[in-house]
Amino acid sequence: MIMIIFFIADIFIHYKTKILLENKLDIITQLCSVINVGRMLCKSRSILKDKEQQKFELAIHKLKKVKPSLGSQSNGIINEFSFLMEYLNIIFLIDIRNYEKSINEIKKNIDSLKIIYNYIGELDSALAILSYRKSLEFFCVPQITNDDGITFKGIYHPLIEEPTTNDCTIKNNIILTGANASGKSTFIKAIAINNIFASTINTCLASQYIFKPMFTITSMALHDDIVSGESYYVTEIKSLKRILDKIDETHTMCFIDEILRGTNTIERISASISVLKYIEEKNCYCIVATHDTELAQKLDKDFRTYHFDENVTDKSIVFDYKLKEGIAKSKNAIKLLSYYKYDKGIVNMANQLVEEYENKQ
Repeated sequence: MIMIIFFIADIFIHYKTKILLENKLDIITQLCSVINVGRMLCKSRSILKDKEQQKFELAIHKLKKVKPSLGSQSNGIINEFSFLMEYLNIIFLIDIRNYEKSINEIKKNIDSLKIIYNYIGELDSALAILSYRKSLEFFCVPQITNDDGITFKGIYHPLIEEPTTNDCTIKNNIILTGANASGKSTFIKAIAINNIFASTINTCLASQYIFKPMFTITSMALHDDIVSGESYYVTEIKSLKRILDKIDETHTMCFIDEILRGTNTIERISASISVLKYIEEKNCYCIVATHDTELAQKLDKDFRTYHFDENVTDKSIVFDYKLKEGIAKSKNAIKLLSYYKYDKGIVNMANQLVEEYENKQ
């Protein structure tokens, strides 16, 4: 009778405590996995230097009493042994006892756990970076300089198959113009991505990348939000405000794609000029991609201008995706209507209206 009473009490304690500690028991199991990996690494003396090896082995030794929960060791496989182990677990409260012992060991040796965790994390990150580098056609290790700006050769976007590479030295703020689908957005995204990669994983998708570390911030790929009730324009001005606040805090490189396109032409040009002139006076670099050649013309004294262009005919459209100096002169929006077989009346009227508008300027 006494054994039955104790068994019932154990069942109650086991399941009630396991519900309360379920997530924590999993955490202990994961920590044990990390420690086990550390034990395997200790056997490979070519990875660590002598002093680091001794420090790492000592940390592993101090945490040898940390044990996983019994239930986690079955790996989800149900068989006759798993039922037996579950009964033993209930009778002797093995999970709970292991948990308490492990928690006490971790509290006493928290610094040792940090040594193991940090080293394995660094090694895991290094392996991930190495694997990524192996997947690239070519890359470079960035060079850090004290000079402001960025210089790169052969830069490309990581998600483009058979990408076109570009070279540039950025010592001024830039306005980038070009027609639809000419490559503006992809180019500034490539710079932003590489700037982040250079500061984090020490890998750049280029043949050369020389830079002074700067905080990277962007205003790209915006959209309205039905849930919050914010229009596209409100989303834009909030995104720009985030950039304006950041450039007052630290040395920054900001990227803006199609500035303030969510409002009418007159106010868009006026507000954009005001915002960009404000940015130009700050301790930052700014690259802006826009369709508005008027904006580039009005800021050509403050910003350096580059562009992408294309060759469009009734039968084909060809982009070379090569960066060129100056403001774009070609326009392809109406030519694309013709290319995609719009009614000739629509195309002719559009061309006529453009001609009339340009004559009034």
